[in-house]
Amino acid sequence: MQKRSYELISYCLYSHEMSHKRMELSRLFLHQGKYMLCISSAYLAIASMLKACHMNDSNVLLPIDFPFEGLLNCVGVKHLLDMDQELLIYSIEYLSIHYDSIFTSQPSEQHMLNLMTKIDILISSIESIYQDQFIYRVEV
Repeated sequence: MQKRSYELISYCLYSHEMSHKRMELSRLFLHQGKYMLCISSAYLAIASMLKACHMNDSNVLLPIDFPFEGLLNCVGVKHLLDMDQELLIYSIEYLSIHYDSIFTSQPSEQHMLNLMTKIDILISSIESIYQDQFIYRVEV
């Protein structure tokens, strides 16, 4: 069993908790009809969960400005998610960056609900990887 520092465990747990908080915020924006903010918050939630998984797996603290592509590479190299899930992550990233240029009019509420359902399933998949691999043993 690996030993982990308190700092590493706290950062993993913080990233995990931030992912949930950002998804709550995303749902709030969805119900208010603020779809651009909804997608951006969902993207940040995915990034937080990926960061928690990566720190947990690599046993290394990541800098705040660690690139999103680096997180995706970690998941891709280890084949932790299937191709559909990886494509969804890339799509959410692209949507969050280029929302204004993609949508000339606001998407329908039903389309956004469908997207949020897929994102919830994705975050749950990433979270299950995180929980299966997480070790709470710390260095003394």
